[in-house]
Amino acid sequence: MRDLLPAQSRDSTARIGGNANRLRIHPGSPRAQEVGEIVHPSSIATGSRAEGGPAGREPHYTDRGINGPIDDLLFPIQHGILYYPGMDVLPPFVTYGADRVSPADFTDVAKAWEQRLLSIEQTDPIAFRTQNGGDYELPALRLREGLEAKGRTGFGLHVRA
Repeated sequence: MRDLLPAQSRDSTARIGGNANRLRIHPGSPRAQEVGEIVHPSSIATGSRAEGGPAGREPHYTDRGINGPIDDLLFPIQHGILYYPGMDVLPPFVTYGADRVSPADFTDVAKAWEQRLLSIEQTDPIAFRTQNGGDYELPALRLREGLEAKGRTGFGLHVRA
């Protein structure tokens, strides 16, 4: 229960910086637990995304697609909103061309979503890097050279290979 109390009631300090609240849960320590390090037991998150319209086809959400990789588009939500406060974030379930799904195809999509939900406990979370886990130069918070998977760039750098 102690971890669920507001920072002030744990003799910690809360600070607001940028667009996010950060909790310092090691009072007096310069290495506060922040990005992805505040643990909320049994907190997992996943999302279902339906892409439709003229640009709702899967190739449109790839490295060379008009919209860019779907993982890059979802990164601010998955990392910034869900992982930042300590949730384990599962890969998204994406339905491309949702506005063109036929009734027969809808049954398949619904069945795939059901299977995804039934297997949620066996699904590995996205392996985002923690702020103070040694992967980032401190205090710059820049990823150390050589830790990225070959060819990985952009937001993908912040996911362990």
